[in-house]
Amino acid sequence: MIIVTVSDRLLELLDYPYVLGFGALIIICSVLIFGTDIGGNRNWIILGPIQVQPSEFAKLLIIAFLSSFLSENKNVLVLPSRGWKFIHLPPFRFLAPLLLIWSASILMFVSLRDLGSALLFFGIVVIMTYVATGKKLYVAIALFFFSLSSYISYLLFAHVQTRVAIWLHPWDDPMGSAYQIVQSLFAFGYGGVFGTGYTSGFPRLIPEVHTDFIFAAIGEEFGLIGVTFLLLAYLLLFMRGIKAALLLTNEKYKLMAFGLAITLLLQTFIILAGVTKLLPLTGITLPFISYGGSSMVSSFISLGLLYALSSKER
Repeated sequence: MIIVTVSDRLLELLDYPYVLGFGALIIICSVLIFGTDIGGNRNWIILGPIQVQPSEFAKLLIIAFLSSFLSENKNVLVLPSRGWKFIHLPPFRFLAPLLLIWSASILMFVSLRDLGSALLFFGIVVIMTYVATGKKLYVAIALFFFSLSSYISYLLFAHVQTRVAIWLHPWDDPMGSAYQIVQSLFAFGYGGVFGTGYTSGFPRLIPEVHTDFIFAAIGEEFGLIGVTFLLLAYLLLFMRGIKAALLLTNEKYKLMAFGLAITLLLQTFIILAGVTKLLPLTGITLPFISYGGSSMVSSFISLGLLYALSSKER
């Protein structure tokens, strides 16, 4: 309710894209300096009794920055002036902000061991850039450099190799480093189609089940049916966000609504893919469900902004 009330003031910040982008980078860099390692990821800042996950708020600033920057420079990005053979790109000063965020994603992956936020930030930039410009070249270039950087990181850093090994061969060390993902897979199998029933499962066999692996507990106790309904709820939120974006005429507001909606869906996919071993385990939260004050606050800020944006055309 607070976000809806002050939404006009917040949306005025879209007129200052570089302030938003600089703020996002400051938040990301603050974890490098003051971050604390919790659960293998160095993505928390502890302020006395309060634990804050800055990446949850950095993603909102990145969405706002991209909404403003892409809408203001759309023509330059769509009609590049320089080229090399089949690659045609705009002047470097227009690509630099996007490259900086891509680089920040790689930095988070390597230095902070925060694969989830790295994938989320990278996905937000790539998808929003493609939606704003319609150019597949930007997607191809981004995927190439991200893949190359990830491969180099795998060769150079032991913790990256460990994450990949757990993902590809969890049964090589089921009682050690791969214990969480193995117990998660057992939980899904034990739940079956109908689940064991509410409070009838054994979710506490999974360490940190209240954060990263809450989806495994839902799958065990409510089964495939409960999981399906949960996914449909997220899909409904996404579709409502996209509908709000399509109804908006202001380009910045349209991209902002789309960015908030796609981030909700992308974050849900990344954490579910990690818990089910489709992707390496990431460490981000399931929106509105996983335990964590930072995640809950940022999720409701996103929902409040979407509601405020959807009322702009009423």
